[in-house]
Amino acid sequence: VVRPFTKYQSGVEGMLRLEEKLMSLSEKNIDDTIGSAIANRMEFQVSDFRLSNLDTLHNPIKILETNNKPMTLYNSANLGDKDEQRFRKLGNVFKNVLSESNYIDGTKHMRFELKGHGSPFEMKKDIDLSISIPHIQMISAFEVFIIKIFLWR
Repeated sequence: VVRPFTKYQSGVEGMLRLEEKLMSLSEKNIDDTIGSAIANRMEFQVSDFRLSNLDTLHNPIKILETNNKPMTLYNSANLGDKDEQRFRKLGNVFKNVLSESNYIDGTKHMRFELKGHGSPFEMKKDIDLSISIPHIQMISAFEVFIIKIFLWR
């Protein structure tokens, strides 16, 4: 289910991609005394969000379990590396050697811009931020109520 959806959405199996601007903040005319000494205009944008390796869904997966509470339905799923505790001995030191190929990877692009007439703080910075997470467990619970309605009297 994950691979065909992500392939259709982003063109890559296991990747969710949102290329458009996700957030944009701008102040076009900074007119207070301190702010205008730094810049006349400020802009901040977040765009091009990517989440990779979403096709690493693995057991245990639980869907609509009651867990001794009949009105609550529990769900859980795991993404990423199946074995969180693989270690290799290096001398007297244990070093974690997780396989990064199954990590959940997230990246986003940010732009920060300051403009001002002759300001020493004028700048335009593009920043790509990324994070790799070895294992994610998603959990949700739903309260379910059934109302009995009599159609025939």
